[in-house]
Amino acid sequence: MVISHSKDQADKLLIYQNSILTLDKEDSFTLKIDNEHLKYDIHFSFSKDGKRFSTIFWEDPEKHFLHYQLNNWDSNTYVEMSVPVEIKVQKNAPKVYMKFRNYSIEDRNTRKFEISIWKEIVKIDE
Repeated sequence: MVISHSKDQADKLLIYQNSILTLDKEDSFTLKIDNEHLKYDIHFSFSKDGKRFSTIFWEDPEKHFLHYQLNNWDSNTYVEMSVPVEIKVQKNAPKVYMKFRNYSIEDRNTRKFEISIWKEIVKIDE
């Protein structure tokens, strides 16, 4: 169990973490998350279209589905989503945040992708 302690006293629990090495740089993939904290499908695809390091996303919170298209995310260093993405879960539920990074050298056919998902811990006054 990993708990993040922020300076504003909002603790977060790491509820999902994965590191993926794709077989081919152009492969897309879907993370099927089904644990006690989150039930969601998150799909990542990669495109050579669009502005460098831009993203396009589609979401359907009712179907617990999120799709991120990462445009021109190839670089000799990793590229990271700098601001955490909030995953829409049930109303009045603790907030869930996602961070991810990609490492794919431009002239090679390899991709490493890392993702972490955090859930706010609701503190109950004692």
